[in-house]
Amino acid sequence: MKECMETFHYEENETFGFHIEELYVDSMFAIKTTRNYLPDGSLWDECLTSSLEDEEGRSEEFFGRPAEKVRFQNGDLAEELIYQHGYGYIARLVIVGNPPISPERISKKRQRWKETKFPGYPFDYFDDLYYVLLFCEEDHHPYGYAHNHPFPINLFPVRFPVSDEIKNNLENHYRNYRSWCEQNKGNTV
Repeated sequence: MKECMETFHYEENETFGFHIEELYVDSMFAIKTTRNYLPDGSLWDECLTSSLEDEEGRSEEFFGRPAEKVRFQNGDLAEELIYQHGYGYIARLVIVGNPPISPERISKKRQRWKETKFPGYPFDYFDDLYYVLLFCEEDHHPYGYAHNHPFPINLFPVRFPVSDEIKNNLENHYRNYRSWCEQNKGNTV
């Protein structure tokens, strides 16, 4: 199987950044807040919406990521930090297809639900996501590439030069994705 990502190679034991999770004492998996810091110790990003569910299975509501908290826009290159079984954490080059949902879009969706008498669902911790594209020749998506939905705290600025070939390839996939969205009534995936 061909490699589906452009992976940056760091020196052994090089610090990529710091990931700090604030956990609840009485919950094994629920995260209260998460913050990521760059190698120099400066705050890069944070998720402040808790993933803890109440007795009825509802978690804290997410009201959208304000524009000033959106680090990457459509078409930006970024490094996505992911855990890959057998390798540990790796960084791969991605291009942003969509930023996290804004407070304005959430408000519009709620209004539409109200008008149709559809109760909708509360937005939560898992709605604070980017939509990113990565190149994979073997991928059979309608627009020809793989994608992922990383939390904002898992996207970082690109630290190494990107070859024109790889950059052009990702930008072509991004244009194909946008074209696909337009052909499908502006829907985003």
